[in-house]
Amino acid sequence: MHVKVLASLMAIAVLAAGFAGCMDADNGKIANTAGTDVSKWNSTMKALGGDHVIVPLDPESVVAAIPMAMSGEKKVAILSNPLSKPGILSAPVKLDGTPAEIAAAAARAGWEKSDGAILASDYKQSVVATPLAAMLGVPMLIIDGKADVFSTLNALGVKELLCIDSKPEGVEGFASDVLPIENVNALIADVAKAKGRTLNYIALTATDDTAEDYHGVKGLSAMAAVLAAYRGGIVVQSDDFSLEAKASESQESMDASNAIGTLIQSAVKREAEMLSSKGHAPAYLALAGCPTTVAPVFMSEGGYNHAVD
Repeated sequence: MHVKVLASLMAIAVLAAGFAGCMDADNGKIANTAGTDVSKWNSTMKALGGDHVIVPLDPESVVAAIPMAMSGEKKVAILSNPLSKPGILSAPVKLDGTPAEIAAAAARAGWEKSDGAILASDYKQSVVATPLAAMLGVPMLIIDGKADVFSTLNALGVKELLCIDSKPEGVEGFASDVLPIENVNALIADVAKAKGRTLNYIALTATDDTAEDYHGVKGLSAMAAVLAAYRGGIVVQSDDFSLEAKASESQESMDASNAIGTLIQSAVKREAEMLSSKGHAPAYLALAGCPTTVAPVFMSEGGYNHAVD
């Protein structure tokens, strides 16, 4: 299996998301990850009152808006500022507030009702779980300890919650299960298979690029969630290899590029093998943010293709 590496150098200042969609829930058999059969979830989306979404200029807000923007029949772009040229994306849906407030507002703006919803508690969880929400066509709410997301869930008639990693306080009134973050991609693969779709796309990123002391371009990891939701793929995020830290630690034994390349190869290979085992055909790797600096590692002889073959 040879993977075509798409080195995606994107500017978070643009925040222009591609258009993406998902198929309506069907009755296909889906592996019962976390004990919740998401194949039984039904949802009804609203006709959006605009042709693009405006969010604050931060990666958390972008990710919070993705499920609404990329679910259903009408797909809309996500921007940080309205386009000024007349006649092009001239009717924005404006979402403001904290990421949790934006996610709740997006759910109310995008859905009439939904049997289920996904709950995330931090940015990393949101980035990885967003493609699942978009594929299922259900809202993703973010718990931050401040925003009242449960009034939104009640308003939408949500009956079941899939909580990433742990159950937050307040879910007692809902049927809920916990899905470990490391199992999210496997559930995406199962959902896609039940819908008759073959996944071929992985977006790789480092979600630590929002830290205050991060020296690269901050927040490009949000583009991994955009791309995976757009293409109907999965996100591999880099908890296993904080890129700059691991490269620094490994400099005595190998040069920085090879150190990072080795760590990335292992992480991506693991998820590619999972997809293959479930009948999918991983063929494309998008590098969003810091990992784009190591694209030559994969392109060179003995790089990623060799590791995954």
